[in-house]
Amino acid sequence: MNTYEFLTKILHLENEELLCKMQEKGEMRPVQKGEKVFCEGIKPEYVALLAEGVFRGYSINTEGTEITDCIVAEAGYAIMPDFDLSLPAAVNIEALTKGMYFRIPLPDFYALLSQYPAVGELYQKAIQKAGQYHIEKARIMSGYSARKRYQWFLQAYPGIANRISDRYIASFLQMTPVTLSLVRRGLREMERKSENAI
Repeated sequence: MNTYEFLTKILHLENEELLCKMQEKGEMRPVQKGEKVFCEGIKPEYVALLAEGVFRGYSINTEGTEITDCIVAEAGYAIMPDFDLSLPAAVNIEALTKGMYFRIPLPDFYALLSQYPAVGELYQKAIQKAGQYHIEKARIMSGYSARKRYQWFLQAYPGIANRISDRYIASFLQMTPVTLSLVRRGLREMERKSENAI
């Protein structure tokens, strides 16, 4: 996917002048599995939007354990470490698969934000979407059993379970890898019983 295709087909931008400036100032960046896009504690220098692949946001707690805060696999979704772009990154952003993202330096983004309503709308939608995502995730994590959390993950992230490590899924769903394994085994047994009953 090239920059023009990303801007028009994924972000649905139509203004030709804006498209020219976005292509001039921004770029598509390929990433390898395990590569960090942002590092916790370091102020971001650009805005990044996912084009291809799977990314996660994570932090490390006082015990040295990685806590996966979010998993992003939807093209066009912001892969930013914080809502406030002026602050140091609150989490690390890491590629869980080979992928690609679009990035534009913050000064250029702010300049376009002041000139083009479409950029402001895009930014506002990204903030709202991220906010809704975290509210929904918090509700799921606090109110669902381990089995229901995994079933929600399968529905919310179709096809992702086979693309990323189980330890990231377990961390994201706030359970141990052992619990995740038991949940999967239980679901397989339920499926077999259901098939045998037919």
